[in-house]
Amino acid sequence: MRIRLPEVQANSIGAPPSIVSELRTGDNDRQTFTLTTRQGVQREICIDSDVTLGIIKPDATTRGLEDAIYSRIEGLGFDVIVLARRRLIQEDIDFLYHAHIGKPYYPEIVAFMTSTEVEIFLVTGKDVVSKLNQIVGFTDPSKAQTNTIRGDLYAKDRVMPQFPNIYQNSIHSSSSDRVRDELAYFLRLILS
Repeated sequence: MRIRLPEVQANSIGAPPSIVSELRTGDNDRQTFTLTTRQGVQREICIDSDVTLGIIKPDATTRGLEDAIYSRIEGLGFDVIVLARRRLIQEDIDFLYHAHIGKPYYPEIVAFMTSTEVEIFLVTGKDVVSKLNQIVGFTDPSKAQTNTIRGDLYAKDRVMPQFPNIYQNSIHSSSSDRVRDELAYFLRLILS
């Protein structure tokens, strides 16, 4: 099942104003967000449960591949909650790719990821982090296996020729060691 938050005028950071959110810490120190759309559909998202963050990257949003990517994910039995479509800023990229800061290629990553809008989404379901990373595929899309998002949706003609192919891999999904931090960062950013 896919929930797309309503298309309404966004606030300054790209979150629809119809979202009511609350970050709370329960007795067992689990962080939980409650999302409510104008239609009254509520979703409670617990950072410590079977949920992960995904970002559809500029090469895929430029080609309109959002539905193709979501359909692949939903085909595995997962639910997708589309949070926001927005243009990332350097601070967001520094958070996502902090391990690469200072490397010679890092300015290209920043330029690519801030070049146009991305779509930020959540995926929920059992064992979602490991299963989603399997279906996403290898980082270099030219080396990704078939039957993965990166392997099947890779544009050999480079949709954005000013950027190296390796960046044009359509999707970011949180790794198991970063999922909690990335969820907290983007949920706070979008829902505040």
